Amino acid sequence: MHIIIRDLTKEYKMGKEKVGALKGVSLDIEKGAMIALIGRSGSGKSTLLQLIGGLDTPTAGTILVNEKELGKMKDRERSTYRNNIIGFVFQFFYLQQYLTISENVQIPLIFQGAEKGTREQRAKEALEAVGLGEMLNRLPNQLSGGQMQRVAIARALVHKPEIVLADEPTGNLDEKTGDEIMDLIKKLNKELQTTFIIVTHDSHVAAQADRTIKLADGKIVTTNA
Repeated sequence: MHIIIRDLTKEYKMGKEKVGALKGVSLDIEKGAMIALIGRSGSGKSTLLQLIGGLDTPTAGTILVNEKELGKMKDRERSTYRNNIIGFVFQFFYLQQYLTISENVQIPLIFQGAEKGTREQRAKEALEAVGLGEMLNRLPNQLSGGQMQRVAIARALVHKPEIVLADEPTGNLDEKTGDEIMDLIKKLNKELQTTFIIVTHDSHVAAQADRTIKLADGKIVTTNA
């Protein structure tokens, strides 16, 4: 089992009150799966993504990734986990405008301490994998939205993570470009056997996943293959 989640609870303080973002969520995700998390705003799907990504810690319950419990990790261990195990793809790309495409993709490898030559070669390979191998030295403002998201996916994959977490990866794209990005994600998921967990409001995107998990009010209400 790749990811095992049991009785996961996350509460936030709002003044003197506690608000439950997740309420006893249990879930198993196999290695190499592509999972879509759906639900209205405030349902808990982005909170669940953040907890799996080690960006936050649970109030109660457990998340086991490769038999290691995230909630018991110290800050440095969680940082190592994020740098080595997790890749992130966001709706708004978050590319550094003053860096070339290659330099943007190299950022996770810098955190890993990789040497310059290794970084450049791995970035080239990752960009070739997403169809941008001829654009290494371009700047983000020279690219279309779809191309920028491809760069973001290359950056998420360059350090060869086991899990990629994608928060609305097509939300800032037109329908045709969104379809192209989903085709790319499916191709990489199949070829690399990398686990993809995708938060989306788009039913068309969700339908392409191996499994769709719907959350409402911090709980899983349905799960469909």
